[in-house]
Amino acid sequence: MSGAFAQQADTAPNDFEQPIRVKSDEQFVDAKMKTSVFEKNVMIRQGSLLINAEYVKVDAINGKGKEVFTIKGLPASYTQRLADGSNVEARARQIIYDIGTRTIALEGDAELIQNASTVKGDSIIFDMQKEQMRAQGNSGNDEQVETIFTPESSDDEGEPKGSVSNSQGNEPE
Repeated sequence: MSGAFAQQADTAPNDFEQPIRVKSDEQFVDAKMKTSVFEKNVMIRQGSLLINAEYVKVDAINGKGKEVFTIKGLPASYTQRLADGSNVEARARQIIYDIGTRTIALEGDAELIQNASTVKGDSIIFDMQKEQMRAQGNSGNDEQVETIFTPESSDDEGEPKGSVSNSQGNEPE
């Protein structure tokens, strides 16, 4: 994991203790199967965590506090304020938010932005509790994971902001 993503990944205080609110144009609940489906203009909020999508399925079969949200959009997006006041942002065609493990899995054209760094890949898993991120490229298309570090702007002497691109394949750990 890059140093930029290792820093300050704590979420805003009490986010995970807040109720999860879901708004949508349409909702369907199957109490027997313990699933809910939300469609069209879906917005999920839990403290500072905000997810926007077109389709969300919530599987609550494992009980309260262990729900799994399968979120789809073109793209679906996720934003959360960190303890230091900065935001982490993500987008992908599909996001799986696992309440029990406090992980966000981004699948399909995945992108995660934190501080001045951006990671792009076919899939990214962000563990909010362990402060860890793992990304994979799409080996079928020879697409690698790309990390972009954007340095902070220097003093007011007019030096431009730059970026460094670091494409990485499957490196041993």
